[in-house]
Amino acid sequence: MNEKSIGILGQYDIEVKKTTRARGGFVCDTSRGLILFKEYDVKERHLKFEKEIMLKLKESGIRADYFLEFDSENVIAEGDDGKKYVIKEWYPSRECNIKDRNDIIKSAGMLGKIHTILQEKRGDECTELYPCDLRNEFVRHTIEIKRARNYIRRKNNKNPFENELLRSIDKFYQKAEEASAKILECDYESMRKYAYDNQTVCHGAFNHHNIIFVGKDAVAVDYKNAVIDVQVTDLYDFLRKVMEKYNWDMQLGNNIIESYDREKTIGIQDRKLLKVMLQYPEKFWKVTNKYYNGNKAWIADKNMEKLKMVKEQWEVKQKFVDTIL
Repeated sequence: MNEKSIGILGQYDIEVKKTTRARGGFVCDTSRGLILFKEYDVKERHLKFEKEIMLKLKESGIRADYFLEFDSENVIAEGDDGKKYVIKEWYPSRECNIKDRNDIIKSAGMLGKIHTILQEKRGDECTELYPCDLRNEFVRHTIEIKRARNYIRRKNNKNPFENELLRSIDKFYQKAEEASAKILECDYESMRKYAYDNQTVCHGAFNHHNIIFVGKDAVAVDYKNAVIDVQVTDLYDFLRKVMEKYNWDMQLGNNIIESYDREKTIGIQDRKLLKVMLQYPEKFWKVTNKYYNGNKAWIADKNMEKLKMVKEQWEVKQKFVDTIL
């Protein structure tokens, strides 16, 4: 840690004993215990929102990476370089091990518990914290798949990746259109209205990198992407990323959903939406979109691997999706 960083910590009246680079900053052993010190560039409104989340979690006895205030009102300190920094409470911990099923299932339960706590109406309007409408997102992504398909078809000399993509793009384009139609049937508009009227909070980046284990307890950290939205979207993000690594293992998927459901009941409408989100070929769109917007003269081997994995996993994924409802 350099002298400038030490100077910023001085604003908090903290004596640093030892530092370790971690999580985009420094984990420090200090006179005030273990802390995380890092640059933090977020809008003032979102910072206020995060502080509200932290307060609610703390009142409910839930661990999180709480901000430490350096005066009676502020958690942000500004360095001589003009950059903004925060200090957060930290714990002796380890990151969630995505190869450990018990870690994954505990994390899903913890997400359900957090969602139960973070569904309370606030007094002020927070429209800037609302994410993109999924219906619009599906339409946009589907158009992007079509655009890539048309581009490849017009090419005379196709490379192996483009030939591989072209062999399956019609199928996935059709699946994308089907999911786009189905989302209109699951009362998504009412779900969004409920979320916004009650200001239900989503973590926004709930994955194993933002889950730590303090002893046997799972703890969610880093709420800088938190938004007000239909909460089952958090479960979808977590489920999809985990299940891709487990070849859509049906038992694990059901265990994740059951663990979440024990803490926060997944209603019929939530299950319908979760199913539709999983039916949309998001991973295929990501691979396609990365190709289309990247350097088409050079295709990384990893892109081909990801494309083949998506195609190989599609049928087993659908078998799992069919069990959701």
